[in-house]
Amino acid sequence: MGFGQFLRRFTGSEAQDSALRLAPGRIATIYGILGSIWIVSSDILGALLIEKEVSLARLYFQVEKGLAFILVTTILLYVLLRIFYNRLVKAESLLEEQTLLAKVGARVARVGGWSINVRTGLVSWSNEA
Repeated sequence: MGFGQFLRRFTGSEAQDSALRLAPGRIATIYGILGSIWIVSSDILGALLIEKEVSLARLYFQVEKGLAFILVTTILLYVLLRIFYNRLVKAESLLEEQTLLAKVGARVARVGGWSINVRTGLVSWSNEA
């Protein structure tokens, strides 16, 4: 277990992490379902409204082609979202570790810090300041 994982368990943010971990699959699934509904309905309605004689073989081919496109793009969307999620988790973990190290270093060195919000004029200090 890495330090970032330990920190997540200690702070109780695992529930948010598990929901975020499922997000790429959920987004890709919703895209796949809505895209499939659109392909099937638009091809069927288009054939019925525009053409006088509907060729079932041609309509079937059009629907298959559209669904194949949706399948490929759904998989690609999932892979890209998963890569983005993994990078986000690594960056958050590194940021948490660096923040904790900075706080510990400031506490040990008895060095404080302060910040100011320019919009509100609010000034805040660390405990050591």
